[in-house]
This record gives sequence, structure tokens and C-alpha cells, in this order.
Amino acid sequence: MKLKYLLVACAALFVSTQSLAAKPSDESAMKWLEIQGISNNYSEKVQRSLEMVNKEDNERLLTMTPKAQKAQMKAVISRYMKNMQDDLSRPELKKQWLDEEKRAVQKVFTQEEVDVTNRFFSSAQGKNILKKIRSLQQHGGNLEDMLS
Repeated sequence: MKLKYLLVACAALFVSTQSLAAKPSDESAMKWLEIQGISNNYSEKVQRSLEMVNKEDNERLLTMTPKAQKAQMKAVISRYMKNMQDDLSRPELKKQWLDEEKRAVQKVFTQEEVDVTNRFFSSAQGKNILKKIRSLQQHGGNLEDMLS
């Protein structure tokens, strides 16, 4: 019977400490995003997203376009992509995106976890690991591509 009360007390303590865990500050969450390289690659993410979303549509448009007008269509597509890139690269959109990323960090991690992660990835070993992770991500996560 005493074991039951002890387990209930431990569970209550665990739940209360989880709810009292400090939410990361704006400053430390932004530092986390900076160290991870997330805050620095907004333009690259926008460009890749545009290319992925529009690649199939652009190819379809070009196949439907008569040969004589293909050059014009390519110019229209290129201008459209440039305008979209410029529009999505406005500072207020980048700030909005970073705020959303920051809120995600604050929702997932505690202040202690963010501090520990920031300290580690600021160290020489952490920076080296981040470099390797980014290299792997650039290869689409495919180890075979990296090894060949």
C-alpha cells in the first residue's frame, strides 16, 4: 500500500517538475537557431522550396508551349521565379518565419536543454559535428553519396 502512495507521489512530482521547466528565453532560442544554421539559410530555403514546388509545373508548361514560344515561356517563368524570390525574401517575412522557428524551439525544449545544446555546438567538437550534419543534409541524407 505504501508503494502505491510512493508511486503516486513520484508521478505527481514528475508531472509538476515537467510543467515548471523553464521555457527558453527569446535570446537563447534565437542563439540556438543561429548555431544550428537555421537563421542564416532562410534565402536558401525559400529558393529550394520555390524550385521544388514549381519544377513540375514549369516543366508541364514548357511541354505544352509551342516550340516557337519556348524561349518566351522560359523568360516568363524565370521572371515569375525572380519575383516570387524577391517577394518571399522581404525582411518582414523572414522575421515572421524566424519567430515561428523560435516558438517551435521554445515549445519543444527547456531552457536547460537549449543552454546545454548551445554550449556543446559552440565548442570545437560541436562545430565539427554540425559541419558533418550539414554535409550529410546537402547530400539528401544519403550516406552512399557521401562515401562515393
